Amino acid sequence: MADTWRLSGRHGIEEIRRRHEEQVARHCPAEIQQPVVIARLFSALGAGYRGHSHLAAVSLIKDALSGRPIRIRGDGQSRRGFLYGAEVAAWLLRLVVQGTPGDAVNVGNDAAVTIRRLAELIARECRRSEGDVVVEGAHDDINRKDRSEEHTSELQSQFRIS
Repeated sequence: MADTWRLSGRHGIEEIRRRHEEQVARHCPAEIQQPVVIARLFSALGAGYRGHSHLAAVSLIKDALSGRPIRIRGDGQSRRGFLYGAEVAAWLLRLVVQGTPGDAVNVGNDAAVTIRRLAELIARECRRSEGDVVVEGAHDDINRKDRSEEHTSELQSQFRIS
């Protein structure tokens, strides 16, 4: 799969920074004689994420549990694939033990859902109405980073993880 990324807006600058850091990490082993495997982490949830209100899922859960309207700050069409924190830890451990130095590996879940669908699922689990889900933002194709484009099938087959 071709390694493509967008260069527009704030997300584009973050992507350039991440790619630069990956290049630096790939060249470090020769200098410090330490093998480096790069893990590109997707969205994760689990115990301890309560304080991360900037994450869409955490914000939606807090809204639902507090009785407030469940607010989506975009158009709700961005997609995310979530992993439980313990799953991320297991994948990272496997990369440390079996990873190939210099590789950059996507660690995440290919089964992505839209933020809107996530909000509806949270509403249902919290015994709230889907009418409590409020979409506050407008459609924004330029700055949308669709995490579903970042596939993990290579990692799953290489390390026999499902």
